[in-house]
Amino acid sequence: MSSVSFAQTLSKVYDGRVLNNGNGGGGKVPPSDFETELIRNNALPEARQYWGKSESCNENFEVVDSISGSFTRSNATQHVILYRFCITGHDFGNNGIVIIESGKIVAHIVYSGGEDYSLNSLGDINSNGASELVIGDGSMHQGFSDSQAYVIEISSVSVRKFGWTHVYADNCGAKSPC
Repeated sequence: MSSVSFAQTLSKVYDGRVLNNGNGGGGKVPPSDFETELIRNNALPEARQYWGKSESCNENFEVVDSISGSFTRSNATQHVILYRFCITGHDFGNNGIVIIESGKIVAHIVYSGGEDYSLNSLGDINSNGASELVIGDGSMHQGFSDSQAYVIEISSVSVRKFGWTHVYADNCGAKSPC
C-alpha cells in the first residue's frame, strides 16, 4: 500500500511583479565595502580562471543583489551576494553567487545564465536547517516582458536545483490597448 501526502497550506515563493520577494526570514542587506573587496580579491580571480578569455565576455563586475540568512548550514549568519561578471548577449550573462560567513567566503558558484537580477530567501522547504534561494531572472524584448524564478539550495560543495517557473508575463509594450 502506498501513501500520498499533499501540502496543507500554500505559501508565496515569488511574485514577478514585486522587486523584494521571498519569505523565510532572509533580509535584504547591501554588501559592505569589505565584502565587495573580498569578492574582488578572492572570487573574481576564480571566475576569470573559469571563463578564461572570451570575446563575448568583457569583464564588468557588478554586485546585483544580496540577502542574509542561513544558507549552507543551520543557524549560520551568512550573507549571500549575487554578482554579474559580464554580459555575454542580450539577457545572457556570466554570474556568480558568493556566500560569506564571519568575513570568509564559504561557497562560491559561477554559472552562465540570464541577466539575473534578484536573490530571495525561500525558507527551509526541505527541513534540513538551511534556507533555499530564489534567483529572479527576466527580460524585455520588443515590448514583451517576462520573469522566471529559479529555486536552488547551496552547500559548501554542491548546488541542488529544485526547478524553475515562469512567474510574470506582460505584452503591454507590444500590443495596444494594454
